[in-house]
Amino acid sequence: MKVLQQLLTYNWQVVVFFLFLVEFLINPIGEFALNDDWAYARTVYDFINTGDYKLSFWQSIFGFTQFAVGVIFCKLFCFSFTLLRCISILCLVISVYFFDKILKQFRVESSLRLMLLLLFTFNPLTISLSNTFLSDIFQMPLTLASFFFMLKFVSNEKWYFFVLFNLFLILAILNRQNGIVFSIIFLFAYFHQKNVNIKNGLFALLPFSISIFFIWLFKAFILNNTELAPNLNLQWYQFENIVSSSFVLIIKKFFYYLITSSLMLGLFILPLSISKIKLTFTKLKSSFVLLNIFGVYVLLIIGKLIFSGSILPFVGNIFYHVGAGPIILTGFDTNYLNTMGISAKILWILLNFIGGFSFLASTIMIFLNQTKKINLTCKVFLLLLVLYLLPLCFNYVNDRYLFYLLPFYFISFIDSANVNFNKLYFFILFIPLLYFSVVSTHDYLEINRSRKNATEYLLNKNITANKIDGGFEFNAWYFAGSRNYNPHHKGRWWWVQDDEYIISPFVYDGYLTETEFHFSPWLFFHFTSIKVLKREAIR
Repeated sequence: MKVLQQLLTYNWQVVVFFLFLVEFLINPIGEFALNDDWAYARTVYDFINTGDYKLSFWQSIFGFTQFAVGVIFCKLFCFSFTLLRCISILCLVISVYFFDKILKQFRVESSLRLMLLLLFTFNPLTISLSNTFLSDIFQMPLTLASFFFMLKFVSNEKWYFFVLFNLFLILAILNRQNGIVFSIIFLFAYFHQKNVNIKNGLFALLPFSISIFFIWLFKAFILNNTELAPNLNLQWYQFENIVSSSFVLIIKKFFYYLITSSLMLGLFILPLSISKIKLTFTKLKSSFVLLNIFGVYVLLIIGKLIFSGSILPFVGNIFYHVGAGPIILTGFDTNYLNTMGISAKILWILLNFIGGFSFLASTIMIFLNQTKKINLTCKVFLLLLVLYLLPLCFNYVNDRYLFYLLPFYFISFIDSANVNFNKLYFFILFIPLLYFSVVSTHDYLEINRSRKNATEYLLNKNITANKIDGGFEFNAWYFAGSRNYNPHHKGRWWWVQDDEYIISPFVYDGYLTETEFHFSPWLFFHFTSIKVLKREAIR
């Protein structure tokens, strides 16, 4: 018992130790791009080799902080996708450290702190993202660090905490523009402790003013001679299409992404919210308003299932019905649900309602368990929902955008719910979550490792890349700058010039299998090899 108590004093170190064990099982080694990280890796690669700094047209964020760190590491050790992936794993370690510091700041007791660290670290979204060079995982330690130093400053007003808060805030904003939300959160956090007057108001607005100034500096001097991508600033260019759409279509899209986001968030927090299910039922039965809200919410979930055409409780880009990905290859669609049996479809439909009720249970605890003065964590989470999530719902929300919300969602729930948490319930749900995180990420890397072997097989035969359809990441790496992306694509939409050869898990019409590269999946897959297909000669 004493040993366990001692271990609980080293929460973040224990979690990081298990993270390294998990990474050993996953095996993050491999010289290949994953998902959209080719765009960020390409910016680093081009600068290392040419000295030219230019944003990929694919990225919708600045990505400058991530780029700078990637360049430093690659200058020291030479460019490598594995090295870039290790930077992301390091970012997760730093995130765990700051998350633990934040939980201590809110006086969360040791055993509960360990539960939160485990849930955050081994969430399948976290593990999948930390094994890529995507900016989502890189943003997290910057955000958590800025939030931690903000908390330290508003509690004791030491000037160096204010400096550190602004430093990490600037680094976060130069990486992803959404970091500016925390300059607005600072205003609310400061007034949570201070009286509202002109002097305090001017000071509270200082981080926002500093943020705007550094965005201007970055655009004026760093991006001065750089051709800006149309996607930059979170695809604001698409809002023209949104405004020109009919009101019905706008509302339909908004509620689809809002409902789907809530279902995913509910599933992520389920190991915690399950302890509050009984209390949630009690509150629902005692409140006519809550009961009606619950009824409308259930109807919206049913509407989403019927009219969206998707029974999955999430929408792109990481999760699909048999794993984490995405796997973007010709002849294979990760969201092709006809491959699922009826029992699997029923399970996914049930997960919609489980996620929905979990989200409802957690939000009831967060927003209704307040005293006369709403606690700070509730304000932070509410501001993130309003300023970050809701605007995205008018355009597009994929699952990895929700990663930004997770630690603040967990903190606000723990800080507001005042009932003991059932550790047995937590681990009953956490263990399968951990299992899925490990095996799905392992399989994703294994599939891409086999694809890398397949494309290298062709390149070693002196087959030029423009004759290969090697999937999205392969063709994007070689040809993304040579053709425009069609946002209204159907089917294969990436940059294929001549598909004499196709890399695919399945045989494609008009092609014969030249060779194949096997892998051993840990999850159930209906394929276990990546094939090299060659177009049949026309007779």
